[in-house]
Amino acid sequence: MRKRKAIIVDDESLARFEIVRLLKDFDQIEIVGEADSMESSLELIQQEKPDLIFLDINLGKYSGFELLEHISSSIEIIFITAYDQYAIRAFEVNALDYLLKPVKPERLSATIERLSKNKIKPELTLKLNDNIIVSHLNNKKLVKVGDISFIEAKGDYTLVHTNKNGNGMIHHTIKNWIKRLPSEAFIQVHRSYITNLQQIRLIKKEGKQNYKIQLKSCDELIPIGRSYWCEFKKTFKL
Repeated sequence: MRKRKAIIVDDESLARFEIVRLLKDFDQIEIVGEADSMESSLELIQQEKPDLIFLDINLGKYSGFELLEHISSSIEIIFITAYDQYAIRAFEVNALDYLLKPVKPERLSATIERLSKNKIKPELTLKLNDNIIVSHLNNKKLVKVGDISFIEAKGDYTLVHTNKNGNGMIHHTIKNWIKRLPSEAFIQVHRSYITNLQQIRLIKKEGKQNYKIQLKSCDELIPIGRSYWCEFKKTFKL
């Protein structure tokens, strides 16, 4: 059985250390990183794509509940906190469990046993109103999926172009994007490009069999690869 990739998100280093220590007894859990804030946890989640998060509710000026608004619902959540007044809300957001600090080994063992009975969920398809986190200069910003004009491959990264608030990089390949973007709204037109169907303004013919797309939001021309042209024509019933 595949190990679950897990990260620990807590603003206290001693609390993270204790959870790491306790989890060493469970072979089915692979800890792939730690984060101490909302910003660092979002970056870590994008890099490692964990199956599971051990999440503190108090993250300084943010809460663990706010983090859930920006991540895939396929990631399982185990809340770990010093306060018990949030238990009902934790289960309302479908958290797997709610552990009180200091975490007792036998209580954690019961949680891991329960976790082992669940199958690892696949990543869910993004919706147009979902937000993703992209890097711009030294900052992170939220981009709504529906605002993406096109996505351009940059090695293991992609450059996300939007029609509202500029561009941003994300550690995500074109192949990964195609698995998650809503197929009714986006189409791959080239090995290095995905476009938003609603943003296409003009299809330009260049030469005998070469076509390029001009988008509403920019003057840049997006090439249509020859192997993608047939599927493109079917989409627009050309």
